[in-house]
Amino acid sequence: MDFRPETLSTTLKRWAFIHKSPSAAFLVWGYASTLRTMTTRIPHTLNARPFTVDEALNLGISERVLEGNRFRRLYKSVYVRRDLEVSHAVRIEAAALALPHAYPSHVTGLRRLECDIGPTFPLHFTTPDPIRTRLPGLFIHRADEMPPIEHGSIIPEACWVGSALQLSTWHLIIAGDWLPTNRHTTLERLHGYVDGAHGVHGVRLARHALTFVRERVESPQETVVRLAILRAGLPEPVCNINIYDGECFLGRGDLVYREFRIVIEYDGRQHLTDLGQWEHDVARHEGFHEAGWIVIRVTNAQLASPNALIRRIHRALVSCGYRGPAPRLA
Repeated sequence: MDFRPETLSTTLKRWAFIHKSPSAAFLVWGYASTLRTMTTRIPHTLNARPFTVDEALNLGISERVLEGNRFRRLYKSVYVRRDLEVSHAVRIEAAALALPHAYPSHVTGLRRLECDIGPTFPLHFTTPDPIRTRLPGLFIHRADEMPPIEHGSIIPEACWVGSALQLSTWHLIIAGDWLPTNRHTTLERLHGYVDGAHGVHGVRLARHALTFVRERVESPQETVVRLAILRAGLPEPVCNINIYDGECFLGRGDLVYREFRIVIEYDGRQHLTDLGQWEHDVARHEGFHEAGWIVIRVTNAQLASPNALIRRIHRALVSCGYRGPAPRLA
């Protein structure tokens, strides 16, 4: 008997009709059909991403095979392999296939760029078409005038403005800091889009948040520290600039008061788990101290009690000649 998948079911059916009764033949035929469904080869192009029924049919995968236990349906006419981990990115890609005339937007557009901020669901898509589709876990916006499309999604600037209705002001600023740092836009392009987005939902909130968005911000927690300082009424430090002692390069500081020779450093978890990073930080901080700089290190636990952190920063500023007002504590 030929056990190759493409001939096995045919061989079994012939054998059944020759050697058994018609009832047994039909039973074997059912087993053979199931076997053919289970042994159909899956093209490697479908292994790691969602796909449509039409694409599967064009590659020789029948609807009967799709309904088998090797696949799962995410949306109408959109499937993935059952053993594929359905990440948020995969879910967005599948929704885009189910909505061919709609594009990821708002918070979903930012998350598609791997900006991990804001609610995961519902997924937000924008379309110029009349809204007739209802899919679970999706919110579809209709736009008479569509924002520009780039790489299959609404442009980052428009997604950021749209997110103003779904994010707090602080989270909107964090996302605004993240976009230029990760080279998805520039501060100039953000300002240009906001200035021209008259009447767009969320633009007033975005315009306010944009006054606090900065370039060269290398982590969301740096933004949180900076905003806590501003909320307290203290002067704003400069983000991620190089520090020199004369012509000698000392290192790059997270948040820097150049005038007062104070540098604020956020110590994330990677500083503890990465030995090389930890040793580099120790050497850098020693260089700051030797050159007469004050180093204030900030951890997640300290951010949970920002008043104590603000007092530390204020004391350091005063010791270096700051004569401004006392901080406003939350």
